[in-house]
Amino acid sequence: MIDPNELFSSLEQLDPAIKNKAKIPDIDATYTEFIHRYDGVSITPDIVLYGYQKVLEWNRRACGDGLPENLWLIGQSGQGDEWFLSALHKTVFFFDHDQGGSTEGQRASSI
Repeated sequence: MIDPNELFSSLEQLDPAIKNKAKIPDIDATYTEFIHRYDGVSITPDIVLYGYQKVLEWNRRACGDGLPENLWLIGQSGQGDEWFLSALHKTVFFFDHDQGGSTEGQRASSI
């Protein structure tokens, strides 16, 4: 499990922080804090959390491609796999493009 305080202390803050919070769904407090205060980041060489502008762009595209309203695309793995937050389940989901399905990951409050 990643400690949010440890992760946040190593990130460069946006200057200024995003004030308009209406465009991002309020799924998880830690994620909401991250997306409005920090730019996108590679958590590991293979896992990227999108920053504010990129997350809006990718979710706009994903919704046009049929992404359910209760899922919010938050990042990707370098191999084309994607990470989602579920508003309905308050859970992180991982979509493996090779298997064509998703698996429930850690609870959103634990990331």
